[in-house]
Amino acid sequence: MTRLRSPSATSAGAPRGAPPERRPSTVLALKIALGVCTIAACALAIPNMVFGAGGSAPRPDGRPPSDSSPLFTLPWGDGEGQVGLLRPIEGLTRGPEALAAAADGRMAVLDSVNRRIVFLDRLGEYVGTAEVPLAEPRFLAVDDERLYVLDCHADRLLVTMDWSEVVLATMPLPEFPDVITGLFATSEGACVEVAHDEVLLMDGARRSSSRGLAGRPVGHALDEVVELAFAPGAEARLTVYSVDKSTLTGRQRAHFAQPLAPGYELEHVVSVDGDGNGGLIVGARISDRGAGAERRASLVLTRLAAGRNGQGGLHAPVDVGASDVLLLADSSYAYLGQPYVVTPDGRVLQPMGSDAGYSVFVRSFDQAGSPGRITEVQP
Repeated sequence: MTRLRSPSATSAGAPRGAPPERRPSTVLALKIALGVCTIAACALAIPNMVFGAGGSAPRPDGRPPSDSSPLFTLPWGDGEGQVGLLRPIEGLTRGPEALAAAADGRMAVLDSVNRRIVFLDRLGEYVGTAEVPLAEPRFLAVDDERLYVLDCHADRLLVTMDWSEVVLATMPLPEFPDVITGLFATSEGACVEVAHDEVLLMDGARRSSSRGLAGRPVGHALDEVVELAFAPGAEARLTVYSVDKSTLTGRQRAHFAQPLAPGYELEHVVSVDGDGNGGLIVGARISDRGAGAERRASLVLTRLAAGRNGQGGLHAPVDVGASDVLLLADSSYAYLGQPYVVTPDGRVLQPMGSDAGYSVFVRSFDQAGSPGRITEVQP
């Protein structure tokens, strides 16, 4: 069994110049803890952009966007309100490699090509840009007060900023035994994920130091983490831990087998995130189903809502219904680092590239009781 711990409510990415490689479809394990960052966040990241989904969440201003209406679009370029698009003679076309949202609704896009962060308000309106003092920024994680940007390859630095664009701290990365695969923001600071297997809280008080967690954090507060182990053809195994913040030790609160996405053959788990209400959203890649598979859904998200068994949080398996399944289909205009992002309030943000620019769509689980329809998007 291969173990991995994926990012929480923040971001992930992959190395410049090489497409992320896919993990073998053997036994995969997903541990949920704080922080995550990837130099070659290739192991489970998708080299394509993910498009299409079922149902659309309401916009922050109450207006429901349609499947064809993005929350926002940033044109390609290096001017204000634009993001870079790199088209090398050889290799992948690349755009922004990370997207993150704070609990208050503000959003940030890591414009990796131009080495800067683009800020947007809760309605998706452009409000400003901050230069990032890193040669190859790959990961971004945010909360209401801080932004964490990570260069895992060239500079090997973690930069902490605030929303007024001030750089607060720069921390050299310690030597890790494997590649970085994710970055998370928590109440205790930034967390880095190594090889989808180990999640470490970066200790700013002790430069180049880190402390390990029992699993992946599923919310900004570092009071609970989740470990998920998955093998194709079997149920996922979920372990929930309560965390002592002073020592970072975890106390097991629940352990159970959980079916995911009934009716779909899953290859591996991509990410596990909190849904903002004590439950989880688990994303998995659907196994290749032969001819024409490239035009069908390749990712399925399963919502495991808390409180269905008479108590708060997840304590036992959840019955997954049709309205708890969200499908995403792939397209390949450019590599954008993440197939989707789960916001602190449980919305799913889906980055997408086209000739018009970098667009972000809001996707939600279908409340009508049937799996969300797939919208194929071709460049």
